[in-house]
Parts: sequence; structure tokens; C-alpha cells
Amino acid sequence: FMAVGAWQPRRQYGALKGLPLDNNDVSRLIAHNFMKSVDELFSNSESCVYLRWCDDTIVFTRTLHEAELIRRRHHSALAQKGLEPNLGKTAIMSADDFETTRHVAANRRIELANKSKDPQDLRNLVAEWYSANSKDLPSWDRVARRLYGVAGRLACSALREHVVADVGSDPTLAEAALNCLGQFRVAPQEVLSL
Repeated sequence: FMAVGAWQPRRQYGALKGLPLDNNDVSRLIAHNFMKSVDELFSNSESCVYLRWCDDTIVFTRTLHEAELIRRRHHSALAQKGLEPNLGKTAIMSADDFETTRHVAANRRIELANKSKDPQDLRNLVAEWYSANSKDLPSWDRVARRLYGVAGRLACSALREHVVADVGSDPTLAEAALNCLGQFRVAPQEVLSL
């Protein structure tokens, strides 16, 4: 019952109607159960490959026309469940462009750093990721959020020097950056900078 209580309406959820996902397994299980009827509309289709994890859906089709049709059907199916897709995260792109946004090698290294629990592995990856120009890398912020998550779990200060700049320049990183910073005793100058 406590786990279901975690899904009680809260003020911090945005105005969009979406799945209220928290960082726990119950949230994931409820989301998967809630989305089953939408999944069934697409999972056995010969015109697409349909993949979903919690509230993130990826669909592969053969043609742009099929992609447009499936996007409309998917958005309609979500609306019937009382959900609204995040149009800022909705895109139709080629498989090559999609692969570019996934940063597979960086994400593998994040997983390895998380498993090894060696702060130096994470420091090396952070140094490389932050030396790249974020404007040149699509979805740069997604990888940065994952880096903040691992740094917070490992109580590794590798990203501490980036928190103030990230909070100021990219609102999508603010929560992850501040959560990570919360693992440490915050210096007065850090508070003033924020």
C-alpha cells in the first residue's frame, strides 16, 4: 500500500497528462500494466517494430508515411488512456539519426563505471563528455543526466564543478545536478552561485 501511495497526485508533476514515474520498481510495474492495451495495438503489427520502456516509446517503420500513420495512431491510443505525449520529445527520424542520439558507447561506459564503483572511471568519462561541445552532440543532456545519476549514487564529486553552469544553462539538467550536489556538503560560494 505504501508503494501505491507513492502514486498519489502531487503538486510537482507538470501540467501535461503523463505517467507519474518515480525512481522505484513499483512505478515501472504500474506503468507497464497501465500501458498494456496501447502496446497490444502495435506489438503484433507487421508494419512496425514497437518498443516501450515505462513511458518512453520507440517505433521503427519502413517508410516515412508509415511513421506518420503510426504516430497518429499512437497519440490517439494515448489520448484514450487520458495521456498526452510529450511533443517536445516526439520525433520522426532516420535510423542513422536515431542511433546518433543514443550515444551507445558513452552509455555502456556509464554502466561500467556504475558497476565498477571506481570513481576514477567516472571522472575520466565526465572529463571526456564535458570536453565535447554539447551543441554538436544531439541528446548530450540525456547522457549528462545519467552521469549525474551515477555520480550521485557513488557520491563521486566528478561533476561538482559543472553543477552551477549546468543548472544555469540547461533547465533539463537542474534536478539531476542538484540531486548530485546534495550528496555533498555544499560550500557557501556554491549556494551563492546557484
